[in-house]
Amino acid sequence: MILLKNKKGFVLTETLMVAVFIIGIFTFLYTSILPLVGTYDDKVKRENDIDIVYKLHNLRNMLYKYIKPETITNIDYKVLSCSDFTDTGYCETLMNYLELKDYDFIYTKSIKNNYSILVNNNEDMKDYLKKYQDSNDEVLLLHDKTNHTIAHLKYSTE
Repeated sequence: MILLKNKKGFVLTETLMVAVFIIGIFTFLYTSILPLVGTYDDKVKRENDIDIVYKLHNLRNMLYKYIKPETITNIDYKVLSCSDFTDTGYCETLMNYLELKDYDFIYTKSIKNNYSILVNNNEDMKDYLKKYQDSNDEVLLLHDKTNHTIAHLKYSTE
C-alpha cells in the first residue's frame, strides 16, 4: 500500500491541471468560433445596415413608381408631399415604416440653378448641398426635418 504523505499538494496540483485544461478549451473555442459568429455589436450593426438598405430600396421603388420625372420636369423646383403621389396610401404607409413624421420631398431639375431657393433659411440643406451646389443633376431630395438629415435620389434616363 502506497501512502501519500502530502495529500493537499496532490489535490492542488490536480485542480490546477483541470483548471488549465478548461481554460485552454474555452480559449480555443473563443478564438476559433467568435470570428465566425462575430460580436453582438457587429451583428447589430450589420442588421441595421441591412435594414437601412431595405428601407432605401423600398423608398426608391416607390418614388420611381409613383413619381415619374416627366410629370414634374416642367418646373425647376417643387416641394412634393404624399398627396402628389399616384398611390397616397402606399406613400403614407412607407413613411410610417421609415418612421418619418415631418419630412419633405424636394424635386429640382438642377441644384445649381435652384441652390439659393433650396438653402434659403434651411441649415440642413445648406450643409448638405454645399458639395453639390455646382451640380446640374435632376434629383429628388428627402429631407427629414425631425432628424435633420437629407438623402437624395438622382434621376437617370437609363
